[in-house]
Amino acid sequence: MLFSFKLLALPLLATLGVNAATPLEFDGTATRGFTPAAKLCTCPAGSPGASSALLAAVPSQFTNSLDRCCTTMVHVRYNDKIVTAVFAGFYEGPGIEDIELSDAAFDVLADDAGQTELDVLWGFN
Repeated sequence: MLFSFKLLALPLLATLGVNAATPLEFDGTATRGFTPAAKLCTCPAGSPGASSALLAAVPSQFTNSLDRCCTTMVHVRYNDKIVTAVFAGFYEGPGIEDIELSDAAFDVLADDAGQTELDVLWGFN
């Protein structure tokens, strides 16, 4: 039921212009590295995305546009670990709430170097 509520709430939040600041957390799978399917931004010099190795690509339905790319932060939780990454583009994964993380961001969360996917909770800061 909560999943359905989140999907119904997103258009309303988008209309209000607050969907990227919502405290909602999404339950998805984080994949290590960016696939060719990811639509990544080119971050301008001086933006948080240009200077950070901690990056995340999220489904497009959770933010209005790429306008917030390179400046909006995404927190990702796995077990007792958390990483804050810069929103760096869109990823339309197999699951509606799946994301991709840069290797550096994924390494903060992973229990061992062999992991390529993690079940995570994530949201916008």
